[in-house]
Amino acid sequence: MFSVGRVVACEERGRHGWRTQAFGDAGLALAQAAREQFDDLGLQLPYNFTIVEDMRRREHLGQLELMVLFAVIQPAKESYGVQISREIAEKSGREVALASVYAALERLEKKGFVSSALGTPSAERGGKARTYFQPTAAGLAEARDTHKTLQKLATGLTAFKV
Repeated sequence: MFSVGRVVACEERGRHGWRTQAFGDAGLALAQAAREQFDDLGLQLPYNFTIVEDMRRREHLGQLELMVLFAVIQPAKESYGVQISREIAEKSGREVALASVYAALERLEKKGFVSSALGTPSAERGGKARTYFQPTAAGLAEARDTHKTLQKLATGLTAFKV
């Protein structure tokens, strides 16, 4: 997944040469206003502003987020917190705190990699409904890309050979 932001790079000539700084949205508005004012007065701007629109930064997944995403993708299972935690413990041999799983699910949902839906309330749960998670198309693509990358990186590692 990519997120989009705006950056203004400002180069200022000083005693020791050109100095570059980067600013976010506030810097963009400031740079545009300064440029307009100097243009209106017929003056040359003492700074070189470069406005860079749509800077993309990669949202990398942490190890736990990736394990949770893989567990959500598991076929033929409805994914909910406890089931995801058990799946990770079973496949990795490591116990994962349920709170950590829910925190990772929340981050994955914010990134657009999973979506959630409430199930039907049940008497055995005291009338509470489970929250079920499923991967989105972006989540499937991210998992696929990360899996391919890890396979490529692991190719030829002699330390793993027995």
